[in-house]
Amino acid sequence: MSRKPLFVLMTVALVAAPFVAVEVVVRLVAGPVSTLPLFVSPGDQDQNKRDSAIFDGDPLLGWRLKPNLADVWWDYTFFSTNGDRIRYPNDLDDKPAGRLRVVTLGDSVTFGYRVPVSFSKSRARIDAGQIPYPAILERRLRYDGVDAAVIPLAVPGYTSRQGRLWFERAVDDYAPDLVTILYGWNDTDKRPLPDAVTFPDAPWGTLGRRIVAGSAALTKVAVWGRARMTGGEAPPYETWGARVETDDYVANIVAMARRAKEKGAAVVVILPVYRDAVTNRWQAERIGAARRGLAAACEKEGITTLLVPELTEAGHPANERLFGEVIHPNAVGHRLLADRLYPVVRRLLEEASGEARP
Repeated sequence: MSRKPLFVLMTVALVAAPFVAVEVVVRLVAGPVSTLPLFVSPGDQDQNKRDSAIFDGDPLLGWRLKPNLADVWWDYTFFSTNGDRIRYPNDLDDKPAGRLRVVTLGDSVTFGYRVPVSFSKSRARIDAGQIPYPAILERRLRYDGVDAAVIPLAVPGYTSRQGRLWFERAVDDYAPDLVTILYGWNDTDKRPLPDAVTFPDAPWGTLGRRIVAGSAALTKVAVWGRARMTGGEAPPYETWGARVETDDYVANIVAMARRAKEKGAAVVVILPVYRDAVTNRWQAERIGAARRGLAAACEKEGITTLLVPELTEAGHPANERLFGEVIHPNAVGHRLLADRLYPVVRRLLEEASGEARP
């Protein structure tokens, strides 16, 4: 009996040894194995080398930005990330006493897609004055004497579902005083499967995906098996639907706002931006319906909203100068958004503190 634990340990070691050996060989031969194809199906997010260079797979969210990227050039956008995998110049420690922390939740618009825009890989050719609206907001708060950090929890391609799951996981770490929320186009985008199927959030399923992602060998096998089952091709486009239906989109954003308020943060929901109703009429109709549904729900909940008409279909065609294409505001559009957002933020902060700030 005294030797029984030793026998058990030896048995486990013998069983595990082949798996460990395979894992070592795969890592030595294949090098770093991207987990992006493990969680992202064809048609959900590009899987070419360009995206694998800046995204990692995530068992819960599908993908996330890689940490500590330094001046990477991706899809005509120069940007860097910190150790927290966000587009912010500094790593975030515990919030110092007296510092205001604003968290901006969003997708590629809040991330600052093509802001600054650069059609060359030479950083010397970009305009350093072109910055996304969260960075503009931080500068203006600091200029007015407010010790503020405006943190963009924003990843290209994210829907409100991914944003909600991320915020629920991160809200305690970031301890925001104020939260802004802006999602839209990705929710209405057509995909083979809705996000609720593509990114299920059941705890045991997420744990299983984490285990697979932690092994290069299991990742290789899983990606191979997935390609065999699907044939490596997405189903016909005619069968695709919205990634997140309008009712679920509204529910996700309201849930984020409620969660932020539970943590004592003020909230402003920015209604979806979109350039025109001509380029893609179906999508414009979906975004318009989402905007109306969200505005009505926020009014019922007492949640502050911000609508920038120039950044919606109502502003077309004059708003073409504010967009890089139909989805994303350019640097001028970001500056306009910051102009409209800033007084709302100041008002909410003053109401929360009970006194006017300097």
